[in-house]
Amino acid sequence: MKKLIIWDFDGVIADTEHLATDKYVELAKKHNISLTRDDVITHIIGKGQHKQLETLISLGKKVNADIVKQINDEISATVNKNITLTDNIEDVFRLKEFNQCVATGNSLDGIKARFDPLNLDRYFNKSNVFSASFVAQGKPEPDLFLYAADKMNYAPKDCIVIEDSIYGIMAGIKANMTIIAYLEHILYDKKEYIRKINDLGKVHICHNMVEVKDLLFNII
Repeated sequence: MKKLIIWDFDGVIADTEHLATDKYVELAKKHNISLTRDDVITHIIGKGQHKQLETLISLGKKVNADIVKQINDEISATVNKNITLTDNIEDVFRLKEFNQCVATGNSLDGIKARFDPLNLDRYFNKSNVFSASFVAQGKPEPDLFLYAADKMNYAPKDCIVIEDSIYGIMAGIKANMTIIAYLEHILYDKKEYIRKINDLGKVHICHNMVEVKDLLFNII
């Protein structure tokens, strides 16, 4: 049986994190929410909107779900104007040895806005794209990845998650799936980030899509 690749989107399929981080700080300020770039990198990036809201409240920020949605919607609009696919990723999309899907913290509207300029409907459609809005809890909980696996008719042990964020990696580990940490576009100090990833458990690490493609065939 073919393995299932479960792709994260932001920071993996496309380098959106750098644009999104700076825009988050700017938009939060408009809502009288004081955040530094490091705050966003450390506490926000990689989380779905519900988890972002929980985190901002825990940091003592006066915020509600509508504000978080507004910020994310405006970020999507900015990112989508400048979005490009990660180099060599289509070589992986075209592999016939794997089934593939996307599981992302974005809303359905956010997913469509990112997919359209990249023509990703060549590879993904409603049957294999899953939003955190489909489940009770987003990353770092495993709900989204487990939901995607179930809808694709796969057991967790036969799934390979490709993620860049600590929260996404944690979600994949909790789901008992094979994890590839994708580090080409990360915002963090790479050595320290690798240490944090290794502390989580068994995780494969790749720095570009050529490495991902090679690793996938070693995994199967």
